[in-house]
Amino acid sequence: MKNPFLHFSFWVPAFFFIIHQILQKLIGVEIPLVDFYIDPFCFSALTMPLYVWERKILFHQSGISKLEMLVLLTFLILFSELVLPYFSSQFVADLLDVLMILLGGVWFYCFCPSRKVEK
Repeated sequence: MKNPFLHFSFWVPAFFFIIHQILQKLIGVEIPLVDFYIDPFCFSALTMPLYVWERKILFHQSGISKLEMLVLLTFLILFSELVLPYFSSQFVADLLDVLMILLGGVWFYCFCPSRKVEK
């Protein structure tokens, strides 16, 4: 299995997430559409390869089934859109966030070489 952390499918979302955080938190640059929607995309695009890596390290399993992908994406959506807004007013449930989380899952499915999605 190739190292998912050395592939562009991991580094592109990681790069955009880090740059966005630097611009927003350290420099104070606000770009509303990017501020609202890049983090949910990166959240799922980075969580999926981390999940595959965790399965390989802890359980010696390679690959992830489509059902596991859907369950993980559903969990990420429910956590970020229901649980977090309940505990903090800094988080807001938004249908476009759900779309961006799903797009992060599509990014993973299409580009991550270590995904080996099983049927």
